[in-house]
Amino acid sequence: GCDGVASGSDDYCYDPDYYTKASFMRYIVFVSDDDRLVNGVRSNGDVTFGNIEITTSLTSCLADEDISFSLDDCTADNFLAAVQVKMEATAACANKSDPLLELFSLFDATEEMDVYSNIEKVCTGAYKLSGYDVYDKGTLGMDAATERQI
Repeated sequence: GCDGVASGSDDYCYDPDYYTKASFMRYIVFVSDDDRLVNGVRSNGDVTFGNIEITTSLTSCLADEDISFSLDDCTADNFLAAVQVKMEATAACANKSDPLLELFSLFDATEEMDVYSNIEKVCTGAYKLSGYDVYDKGTLGMDAATERQI
């Protein structure tokens, strides 16, 4: 899956459709195991499962929108925050609040790392173009299919 790539080592993302195309998944189970021995007792573990969302299909509320924003530092967190602001300003996103899920849909991602890889491509491409003043004058462009200068 795409475990551990979000804000900490306790964050996980799992796409059951991606891993179970040949069979139907009927159950999902969350298990916590704490084998630490503290004062002769092994049952000292405490776990909380929260912010769990099971999504069977995603649709983008920004697919028909022009998404444009400027970032001083194009990090994944800043990118997600900018998408969040765009979602809050878009009527079609009224019932949606998670920019990561929005980008899952926009990028047709199957795991969280796909989203972060696409954010990296967008940020890298933006930095490449901003490094040359000729792009501002409209004299040169980039062929998106080949990622080469035209």
